[in-house]
Amino acid sequence: MVQSLKDGDKVLANQSAYDRYPPSRGDVVVMEDPSDATRVELKRVIGLGGEEIMFCDGLLYVNGTLLEEPYLKGLPPTLCLKSQTWELNQSECFVMGDNRVRSIDSRRYGPVKVESVLG
Repeated sequence: MVQSLKDGDKVLANQSAYDRYPPSRGDVVVMEDPSDATRVELKRVIGLGGEEIMFCDGLLYVNGTLLEEPYLKGLPPTLCLKSQTWELNQSECFVMGDNRVRSIDSRRYGPVKVESVLG
């Protein structure tokens, strides 16, 4: 999340923020680390339940439409050279870090359950 947050920044997460409504695209969320439930990660929600996420020629598409990501402030949307597609079910979201070069995110571990979003 280097573009949005800097070393030393503090994050306040609202644990009840998603009790009634699921995360929205663009939200920065605190979530359980899919590889270690004792850790948390900070990621941005890119895809929502029922959507198709696709990387093609280094560009990011949601339901066939190129996703505008002004929060990247000029960084590339992805470094994937091969095409990849994910179909999200209603209980999932697709998350990515803003620093796509260094981020381990849904590109590696796939869509995450909305219930793993903590705030």
